[in-house]
Amino acid sequence: MRLTNFHPYSEGGAADDEFHRLVAWAQGDLSADYLGFMKETNGGDTNGNLTEYFRFWDANDVIAHNEGYEVKASQPSFIGIGDDGGPSMLLLKRRTGEVFRYPFSLDDYSAEKIAPSFTGLLAHIETLRPAEPERNESSHQ
Repeated sequence: MRLTNFHPYSEGGAADDEFHRLVAWAQGDLSADYLGFMKETNGGDTNGNLTEYFRFWDANDVIAHNEGYEVKASQPSFIGIGDDGGPSMLLLKRRTGEVFRYPFSLDDYSAEKIAPSFTGLLAHIETLRPAEPERNESSHQ
């Protein structure tokens, strides 16, 4: 899928050693569409002027952030794959590949399903449009 609203971290994707380390660390629980994305891009982020922002961590950061935030201990059915540039982490549900937005605190149980699959999230990103610029009312007097 060609993404116009997305900037990859690496045009060549994750290096083989990084990619294989991620796959081994996840113990086969990452969806094929997400793995293909990482092989092609090694993460990246959406254009900053869109109505929503998504950042997908590179392979090394997926491991580091999951261990640092203790995702497996608190949410064993999920793997953190990125964030929204704010208070929420993006979680990929193991085996099913559904994508959720979840507070970084991980103690709030208000996960919000944002896509039925990683490919579904990428398709959603392509529908995003630039945010409306904030208007300064005093400049229109």
